[in-house]
Amino acid sequence: LWKVNEAKSDNFAFVFDRSFFKDSRYAETVSSMKEFAVKIGLSKVEEVQYGGAAMNAMWLAQQNAGCYLKYPQEKGGSIWDYGASNCIYKELGLSVSDIYGNEMELNRKESTHMNHNGILFATNDKISSFVSKFFRD
Repeated sequence: LWKVNEAKSDNFAFVFDRSFFKDSRYAETVSSMKEFAVKIGLSKVEEVQYGGAAMNAMWLAQQNAGCYLKYPQEKGGSIWDYGASNCIYKELGLSVSDIYGNEMELNRKESTHMNHNGILFATNDKISSFVSKFFRD
């Protein structure tokens, strides 16, 4: 039976896709993640662009603290990118939602694209709540 490793790092893993470097919210988001990491007693934020959606989510699941997010956009990310990771996170008791903190819409009738409400994988609910609140504010 696979289980989450107990990571020894006191870093906050902030995982994102390569395209996020070009996003106008990049600097503000990283700055807020750094402030949050310090607030919860972690030493620093490790910015990670690991791979594709499933690889990013699974890499994060093995970390002590962190999140993988994608801001809402019309296209990108389909059910095959997030469906299995969503299931695994739920089985492991990790946090998975859209960027607003709602369940992911895995069976949209309009499209297979799932980034319309963003994507958020987090190692715990406290981190998920912070990211959702940051986005809404």
